[in-house]
Amino acid sequence: MKKKIVTLLFFAISTFSFCQIGINTTTPDQSAMLDIVSDNKGLLVPRIALTSRTDATTILSPATGLILYNTATTGTDGDQITPGVVTNAGT
Repeated sequence: MKKKIVTLLFFAISTFSFCQIGINTTTPDQSAMLDIVSDNKGLLVPRIALTSRTDATTILSPATGLILYNTATTGTDGDQITPGVVTNAGT
């Protein structure tokens, strides 16, 4: 019975817990879920070759705000895409 109460208490407390994760910092910014600090290193995001600006097959159902680095130069006319950082603005 004591084990069940401790387990229940743990889940109840964790339900109301919110935190930020800091890498190389002990005081992550309160507005960020992940705060990375470095003087000489960067963040490497996933590198993907998209087929166009409206590519819906490479990443199925991308989340709004998804960030990636496109490695391809492809597409035609207004649908052309070149290498660089891409952010999904949603539909």
